[in-house]
Amino acid sequence: MHTQRTPLVGISPSCRPDARLAVALARAGAVGVVDLGLDRERGLASLDRALEHARGGLGALIRAELELDPASLSAELELVILAPGVDPLPYVNREGKSWSLFAQVTSLEDALQAERAGVDGLIAKGSESGGRIGAETTFVLLQRLTGATELPVYAQGGVGLRTGAACLAGGAEGLVLDAQLALVSECGLPDTIKEILGRLAGSETVE
Repeated sequence: MHTQRTPLVGISPSCRPDARLAVALARAGAVGVVDLGLDRERGLASLDRALEHARGGLGALIRAELELDPASLSAELELVILAPGVDPLPYVNREGKSWSLFAQVTSLEDALQAERAGVDGLIAKGSESGGRIGAETTFVLLQRLTGATELPVYAQGGVGLRTGAACLAGGAEGLVLDAQLALVSECGLPDTIKEILGRLAGSETVE
């Protein structure tokens, strides 16, 4: 990242724009990223609300379904993250905007394509993550990427206190949280969903 800040990025979970959570993360010293979701107008409105209440430390996650014009993104953002499937080229030419451009990648091939396109960094999105993922775990993918590129690589997926430390020791420049934030008080998920998530213990997963 282009500023000296705790190497921690928090993305609003469940594909839901969440200005309050992003602001709380920014004020805590992390980079608070508003997932713009699948509704462009709603996502941009949430991002605007976040920018009204925090000075610096904010970012946006862009999904391919949005077909977003990069010119609509504020120059005040610190970070723009492109979800898998988003073409980086329109975002690389920032026309004076100083935000860093990171790409979520699920494979070495995707990472090398993003690097050639000119992104500033990569997020190794392992199979522990939600949404579009690949076959490799975060730690395996992280090691593969750090061995093949000079770009900074952040780790996303299965990141906790111990696994996060392992990722940093394994070469990650920083960590990305999303679902881990679902139960914090600032998260805007409905209480019914939080109640369900709070009861999960990990044994519910199936192959």
